[in-house]
Amino acid sequence: MGFNVKSNMIKEKKMRKLYRVTQKVFLYDPSEKKFLLLRIADTETDFFEKYGPWDTAGGHVDEGDDIDASIEREISEEVGEAVRYRIDSVLGRVDVQFGSKDRLMVAILALYQGGSIKLSDEHTEFRWLTHEEIESDSEVKPWIRSFVKIASERLKEREYLNDLKRLQADFENYKKRQATREKEVGGYLIEKLVMDIVPVMDNFRMATEHVPETERTSPWVTGIQYIEKQLEKVLTENGVTTIEVKIGDAFDPTIHEALEQAVSGEASEKTGEENDIQTVTKVLQNGFRIGERVIRPAKVIVS
Repeated sequence: MGFNVKSNMIKEKKMRKLYRVTQKVFLYDPSEKKFLLLRIADTETDFFEKYGPWDTAGGHVDEGDDIDASIEREISEEVGEAVRYRIDSVLGRVDVQFGSKDRLMVAILALYQGGSIKLSDEHTEFRWLTHEEIESDSEVKPWIRSFVKIASERLKEREYLNDLKRLQADFENYKKRQATREKEVGGYLIEKLVMDIVPVMDNFRMATEHVPETERTSPWVTGIQYIEKQLEKVLTENGVTTIEVKIGDAFDPTIHEALEQAVSGEASEKTGEENDIQTVTKVLQNGFRIGERVIRPAKVIVS
């Protein structure tokens, strides 16, 4: 029985593929929201024929190489020693083949932090391109576009989460400032409180509307939604109610503020005439009132 186990292990080992690892660094400039692509100088290579004229910094990882040191070496050699960057994350892995050799290509996202680009003789040109520009460039092959798409989605989700974190930090700072102020009773102070809180609520709503579906159950998002409910409770306890507005409601200048008027084709043919009844076609911002007094009208588009 021991012989059979050993025999099976030997067969399994023979069936395994041995790969050399090739790393490709997708250098991204956060300030410009662009990725760095390099044009390959040697057009006779198998890589050029299969994977196109555009490439990123990177190269083969030798056995025993330290990954970070290998990335640093390739970036220094291919785009210049002056380039500063920070490794962000691994975007993915894919099997590739150069000639008859199987390789494992590992795509890495790195954030550009400055420094002038100085190309080696491996490349003839460099371009900083947005995700949209890369998608529309027929010379850029699918392997680059797929990794750039992954990177862009990851960066966008992180941007939304960072916005939510900043909002939460702003609100915590706001609570601390408010806690130090003397509480007074009176309509003016309630209105002032409402006008301070309402813009924060607007920002919360705008931020949560853009949260990716995959992040909606994130603790950060749950925390933001809980804070938003706390804000609504504070307003309610101080006698503040939301002005309910629905699409199709008749425009009421006492509670609505029309920021734009959508004119129909029929109405545009009339000169000097307006429709007798205008209706709300879009709600841009909620309105609020204390009792019967409007402290901020609902901002709408009418037609």
